[in-house]
Amino acid sequence: MLRSVNKHAANHLVIVPGWAFDHRIFSGLDLPFNYHLFCGPSLSDLEDEVLELVSRLGSEKISLLGWSKGAFAGCAFARRHPEVVDELLLIGAREKYDTQELEAMRVSLQKNRAACLKRFYRQCFCREEMEQYQWFKDTLLADYLETLPMEELVRELAWLGRVEIRPADLRRIATVKFIHGTADAIAPVERAAALAAAVPQSELIAFEQTGHAPFLRDDFKRRIYGD
Repeated sequence: MLRSVNKHAANHLVIVPGWAFDHRIFSGLDLPFNYHLFCGPSLSDLEDEVLELVSRLGSEKISLLGWSKGAFAGCAFARRHPEVVDELLLIGAREKYDTQELEAMRVSLQKNRAACLKRFYRQCFCREEMEQYQWFKDTLLADYLETLPMEELVRELAWLGRVEIRPADLRRIATVKFIHGTADAIAPVERAAALAAAVPQSELIAFEQTGHAPFLRDDFKRRIYGD
């Protein structure tokens, strides 16, 4: 399902979170859109949900923000429905994940779910982001450790092993922005730069001393859309 937040804006933004996160990680996001946060248990529901939203709004186009795992979902939707995507914001994106990397994560998850998730979450923040990491620990960590279903986590890891971002799939989208932290340990910035270089109408917006979640920065809106 899509959880909508009416900010009395003219345009609409669909937001898709990353693996082992949910829509609440975006609670501090301040962008000039009405938000439609994907909250479904499976990314297979995303396409129908967004098409239904566009039909309900009566608008021809929407913007789409995909973070990490959500970047793959956003690109897949844009490839199939370029006529309804005006702008694609890809945060923490890489062209694909290695099979061995994902298998190691699956084994670690099944061996000790809590310890695996704690390591993963810590890797999402670089050492200069202790304030953001502390906010995450105080507000979301305990609930994620308690409530995120193992079955869903494993299923989405398997899905990540089957998907890929291909530059050719993005060339019909008017605006594509690759947004990345230069200290991202999950998706190295060089991989996003290679994607951006292969998509002529795209730009790479890099945040120095920033990990996998640059949207948590105070200057995120200014860097993406100006003052």
